[in-house]
Amino acid sequence: MRKSIYNRDGWVLCTCNVCGTLNYVEPHGTTEHCSNCGTRTEHSNISYEYRDVSGCYLIRKPQRS
Repeated sequence: MRKSIYNRDGWVLCTCNVCGTLNYVEPHGTTEHCSNCGTRTEHSNISYEYRDVSGCYLIRKPQRS
């Protein structure tokens, strides 16, 4: 899996705190519409252990805690 952490609009790839789905969130926000839950939910940044060396690409999907 190789997915960009940052999209061309500057939004950041994060995980939904409710279901764990990957969604893009505004750079300085954490609440965004979740494509799986269908509502606005809190999201968390993706840890660097799931990114490549540059920190710009997701190399594996984060595990839900």
